[in-house]
Amino acid sequence: MAILFRVLILVVLILPGFKTYASQPSDTLKHPSISGDELYIIKSIAFVGNKRTRVPLLNRELAVKIDTAYVGTDLLSALELSVRNLNNTQLFNSVNFDLNVNDHTIDLTFKFVERWYIWPSPIFDINERNFNEWWKDKDISRVSYGLFVQVNNFRGRNETLNSGFKYGFDQALLLQHVIPYLDENYRNGLAFTLTYRRNHEMAYALENNELIYFKDNDKFLKRQLDISLKFSRRVGFYEHHILELEAHDQYVSDTILKLNPQYHSNSSGNQQYLALSYFYSDDHRDDKNYPLEGYYTDFKIQKDGIFNNDVDHFNISSSIRYYKPLGKKFFIASGIRGRVGSKLVNPFSQTRFLGFSNSFVRGYEPYVIAANDYILNRNNIRFNILPKKVVHLGFIPFKQFNDIPNTLYLNLHADMGWARDFYIPNSNGFNQEFMLGGGLGLDYVTYYSLVMRFEYSINRLGERGFFINFTAPI
Repeated sequence: MAILFRVLILVVLILPGFKTYASQPSDTLKHPSISGDELYIIKSIAFVGNKRTRVPLLNRELAVKIDTAYVGTDLLSALELSVRNLNNTQLFNSVNFDLNVNDHTIDLTFKFVERWYIWPSPIFDINERNFNEWWKDKDISRVSYGLFVQVNNFRGRNETLNSGFKYGFDQALLLQHVIPYLDENYRNGLAFTLTYRRNHEMAYALENNELIYFKDNDKFLKRQLDISLKFSRRVGFYEHHILELEAHDQYVSDTILKLNPQYHSNSSGNQQYLALSYFYSDDHRDDKNYPLEGYYTDFKIQKDGIFNNDVDHFNISSSIRYYKPLGKKFFIASGIRGRVGSKLVNPFSQTRFLGFSNSFVRGYEPYVIAANDYILNRNNIRFNILPKKVVHLGFIPFKQFNDIPNTLYLNLHADMGWARDFYIPNSNGFNQEFMLGGGLGLDYVTYYSLVMRFEYSINRLGERGFFINFTAPI
């Protein structure tokens, strides 16, 4: 296994040096009516199937313009880029185009199948080890219930409207409106988020790389209000700038402070502070859902505690991801991300961890690792077992659901990482330890940005496990 890791890592590190960058679409797209070295003029552009999506939003993603002349190869490349951009809006199940060529003038038509945009999700959580334990007493006071509704492409402008509530044993409220474009040029955006939570159970410490929880059935242990305001700007097709201002108001009970006096920086039950951050990304991936070609970079700088002496933390984080086809159904992907914080000792409420979302070395999924500073490298070699096949289910009357694309990849993965944090050094067994993990997996990719990964991994300690994840690995 050690040799396998070394070979895979060397391949990942060496191949990017050949510089076959994928910032532009490939030249594999062909059309029987287009000759590569002849000149063509776009006479008209039409859209079919965009019942909700507005035309100005579609035009924002096009790399072709009316009354503009293109050499055949450049035209096909621009059309491929346009389709890629439209797909990456995450608004459509399929995007295609037709060309009507008449004496080197072209009538261009884009055809869409829009996604389903409204997703209600009922909430029913039982605060017991399992349903059978709850069924013994059928105590309704230990049930949390509610509704979450997500509306995508709100007003046909790719806006997102999220709202939801949870009531009962644990309580929560969410209101969010994301407006990617406010202006006529479709460049500047705004997003507002408000969340409020009250919990009877919460994590208050980390021991042996496991979060330690405490539960009080009679009173709320934690109340938290978070408000966020984001200003965004998109430059061209690829670059995004986001400036975010956050306000946080958190209260924890005296019981939590007795269990962990360092839960808050001021040793008080109340903690209020502002945070300011700037985020930049440059995204050249062919498919944001499951990229096979291109690259992505980002950079974030954040200050927690503006005009506040109790909370004073500064951190910088960044990531780089690279994707490249190797030919014969093989693909390679590699990503590296890292974070550096201003302090090595932080209160528990300000501590950052590896082990959530996609931030972990595969093979270490059972562990929570305190990580004020960290570096994480993930690598994959994928083989396309099942090329994209669309299964049509005629008995489903809605075209948003009756064509199901299916793709399978076999993946060989090897990850490494390192983390540092001295908040609870005796209980963070991987503090400043080199982490290494890898294994074999199967990735299933279908519509509505759904990815299912089934992976068998082994870590440096020799521990093995089977894990399921629902996002692209890199």
